[in-house]
Amino acid sequence: MRRLIFALPCLLLACAAKDPVGATHHDVSITSFPTTAGIYLNGNYIGNTPLTVDVWYDRNRVFTEIIARNLYPNQFPQVAKITAPDVPDKIRFFMNHPSLVELDLGKLSGGPKQERKAREEKTPPQPPPKPPVPYVFFDYDSDLLSVQAQQAIDMNIAWLKAHADLALRLEGYGDERGSEVYNEALGMRRAHAVQRYMLRRGVDRGRLLAVSHSEAGPLRPGSGEQAWRYNRRVAFVPFRPLRARPH
Repeated sequence: MRRLIFALPCLLLACAAKDPVGATHHDVSITSFPTTAGIYLNGNYIGNTPLTVDVWYDRNRVFTEIIARNLYPNQFPQVAKITAPDVPDKIRFFMNHPSLVELDLGKLSGGPKQERKAREEKTPPQPPPKPPVPYVFFDYDSDLLSVQAQQAIDMNIAWLKAHADLALRLEGYGDERGSEVYNEALGMRRAHAVQRYMLRRGVDRGRLLAVSHSEAGPLRPGSGEQAWRYNRRVAFVPFRPLRARPH
């Protein structure tokens, strides 16, 4: 992953050549899914994802706008607005969604001694709670939801309605049989099948993100039906979305 160094608010590479007096810095990893995107920091192009920006800032809270511009058709530009020194460790742009950005605040670093102490006293961010059913499974080469799968999804729908601040990433998978391209499409069909079912039952579209991982990341490594039956699945992954307007 490439590393770029920027000093805020001057936004000049030369400004980062030496430590500004009374300033500190924070690494921000920027990625985009499912394709690369052009990244602009306060209107200045800094490169394509994935990349890491070393952000410098002083005692003043610096407002920063990061724009991910789509490089492919049928995708959407995204905007993330952050305020230093509360800079996230990671920013992930979902280019297939009209307005969805994921921030990972992680552990903030640096800052003047007084500010650093105040941050250390804060409760560290907790991972989002998990839904009651982590997976639903599918028959071979199928995206049809079984009755058992529908009942499991209904449990997750009730859970999602009780957690209004969360969204779900629906991650579709196939087993190792078939080409990677075919399994990519099959995984997406499975994710969309779950998404359509949840939409019909009243879940807001903005809280569901369908993606595919092809046959990558098998739940049960190995060959044979005892492994494959668990790898043909959709995983329910909760996250806290940041709503952002399209630029």
